[in-house]
Amino acid sequence: MSEQRDDRVRERAYEIWESEGRPEAQSEAHWTRACREIDAEAGTGDGSGQPPSTPGEGIDAIGEDGRSSAA
Repeated sequence: MSEQRDDRVRERAYEIWESEGRPEAQSEAHWTRACREIDAEAGTGDGSGQPPSTPGEGIDAIGEDGRSSAA
């Protein structure tokens, strides 16, 4: 996954999380939804909403507060 797309997906997943009242244990659903939305905007992706990245990259980098733990 490109770094730019990863950043956009992370930001959108955070926005979704906040808009839903910051629920726990929904990060995967928020990440998937964010992937779909970002891909739809760009006209890319296969519609699965799954990032073409290594498992654990991106979604696990989002802390409890929804922000990236990456530097």
